[in-house]
Amino acid sequence: MAMLTVYCDDSGTDDTTRVAVVAGYLSNVAQWELFNNEWTSILKKFGLHSMRRADLENFRGEFEKWNPTRRIALLQQLQPIINRRTKMAVGAMVIKEEFEKFIPSDIKDKIGGVYGFLAYNCLVGVSQWCNRPSRRHKQPINWVFEAGTKGHGQVDKMFHATYANEKLRHVTHLGGWAFSGKDTVPLQSADLMAYECFKLIENQVLDKGEKHPIRISMTKLVGAETYPYLRFLDKPGLENFNKEWERRMNTERR
Repeated sequence: MAMLTVYCDDSGTDDTTRVAVVAGYLSNVAQWELFNNEWTSILKKFGLHSMRRADLENFRGEFEKWNPTRRIALLQQLQPIINRRTKMAVGAMVIKEEFEKFIPSDIKDKIGGVYGFLAYNCLVGVSQWCNRPSRRHKQPINWVFEAGTKGHGQVDKMFHATYANEKLRHVTHLGGWAFSGKDTVPLQSADLMAYECFKLIENQVLDKGEKHPIRISMTKLVGAETYPYLRFLDKPGLENFNKEWERRMNTERR
């Protein structure tokens, strides 16, 4: 299989938000090049320079004079490009208050914080995808995150710690990582996924689905192949993470 790259973005970085998310897409270099060309063509058709999902949702920036009909028309042309050109969606979501409550301080320090924690869980999700019997992908995988976000430093710290551990580096298929601006077109697909994951947890978990149904725009971004690697870490999930972390640490001490 050709060299694979994951493009990821974070969401919920504002101090007032209750949910934190890291999510994105994996594909090979050839497919990302096709993605870039097709995505840019659609943006140009709509008179846009880039795609920011939160701006589109709230009609800010380049979307200031838009309306819901035009928003739907854009998404209906962008979403199929993601489905066609990416191999899997990956994401990790957590309620910030529960992360602070249930993850011990020593783990927080080693993994960088909530965004390092979520990025690490994405790393685990991709390694599970690689290890499926029908796939057995063994080559290193590169990661690209948006530069300058609140989670930037945490994610970088997590990757450095993971890469320094030769065994863990091999298990997670970690090749290299970089940070880039949103003008790196594949990051705009990650922006869509991170935003939709954020809204999913906010609406369906925190608000228990009482205010909003599952968003159609979310269902258009995931399918049977990709959905298992989008993971919400609730209290049991966080407690299980702590156990697995301790088990791994004990194994490495031997």
